[in-house]
Amino acid sequence: MLLCVKGERLAETNRKLHDALDPREAAKRHREKLLILGVAALFVLTTYFEIRLSNLSNRLPFVNSIFFFGLINFNIVLLMVLAFLVLRNMGKLFP
Repeated sequence: MLLCVKGERLAETNRKLHDALDPREAAKRHREKLLILGVAALFVLTTYFEIRLSNLSNRLPFVNSIFFFGLINFNIVLLMVLAFLVLRNMGKLFP
């Protein structure tokens, strides 16, 4: 019962906060959500390609192994950007 009451209070607080937001701030938060989803999708896509193409790396010449090294590094950078965006938005939620 207490959990339900707290959940309702949280939902009411979120509604009040959303209504009180400046339209520019609301648009900015929407863009940030889309950016997080885009980076997450790109991360999943590059991970899929890494796994799918990893079998080819044994049979291909050295130049292609440099390509895979770059792909892995790109994936790490995407993961760091994703973590930054999510943590920054969590910081905005809990000031």
